[in-house]
Amino acid sequence: MSSFQNYRSFEDEASMQEFCDVLEKHAIPYQTSHSSMYLNEVYGANMLEYRYHVSIPPEYFSQTNLLWESKHRLTLQDIPPDHYLQEFTIGELWNLLRKKDEWAPEDAAMAKLLLAKREEHVSEDRLRNLEQERIEELKIPGSTNYTGIVLGYLMCVLFFPGAIICGYLMRSRKKTLPNGETVYLFNKTEREHGIVVLALGTGVMAFIVYYKLLPLLL
Repeated sequence: MSSFQNYRSFEDEASMQEFCDVLEKHAIPYQTSHSSMYLNEVYGANMLEYRYHVSIPPEYFSQTNLLWESKHRLTLQDIPPDHYLQEFTIGELWNLLRKKDEWAPEDAAMAKLLLAKREEHVSEDRLRNLEQERIEELKIPGSTNYTGIVLGYLMCVLFFPGAIICGYLMRSRKKTLPNGETVYLFNKTEREHGIVVLALGTGVMAFIVYYKLLPLLL
């Protein structure tokens, strides 16, 4: 079995546990964790936001997607007349389904119903095509962040431990796609610079240890 990858994050523990119950029922292995961050920059106060994460092996992503969608099957009667999705255009609803990894499962379920209500043909083949288009889109790394690259080189001189960490992350950090596949987060140019930053940071550390620290110990 491959390593566990983060599948979904939740804002509260109860929602996470509900999801874990579904996984247990279908014998899907999982791990849980939580993280927190200060929200003082957003709210102007020292508040903590907790996020609860569930990780599963990538080979179970597709099965889990189907299970989670089936759990959120709705009817038109379940959609309130004043629900914000009622205001979405047909194009916006299709775009929601294409990017359903950014939305809650119930939003995707509602989008399908609203499209059908507007006499749009929501076939499984079209949904699979949208999903594949989204996967291919997410595989493409972003544009080169030259500011981050320059900062990496500056850290080689000013703070070599940061350069080592930065270089390593630029070279090796990956992201998990909705289908469980992992791809590099940074593009080829950034990864190549990451190797150089990592090597320079390591070289500076070796120089300091050999020529500065060792003489003090001998």
